[in-house]
Amino acid sequence: MPVKIDGTSYGTAARRHTCPTSPRYRERCERLVRAMGRQYAGSPHVIAWQIDNEIGHPFCYCPLCHRAFQQWLKSRFADIAELNGRLGQSFWRARRAR
Repeated sequence: MPVKIDGTSYGTAARRHTCPTSPRYRERCERLVRAMGRQYAGSPHVIAWQIDNEIGHPFCYCPLCHRAFQQWLKSRFADIAELNGRLGQSFWRARRAR
């Protein structure tokens, strides 16, 4: 289940009941996608499908998602200075210096 920023679970209050980085969730999605692919591979009536109808919401703040986000940042930015520069943090530093 996805976790709120305060560390509590959304429970059944959210429409999406999965953590996107959960290995168990991903394994089950892959199993489902492969089964659907085998079933509908030859059908001209099926061109695509979506596993989850609530893309991106709610955001999950569990430890798995936190680590995955940190890894994404590390792969995207050379160091913290580059990240801060891209986020506009240099603007605030320059304003304080005046």
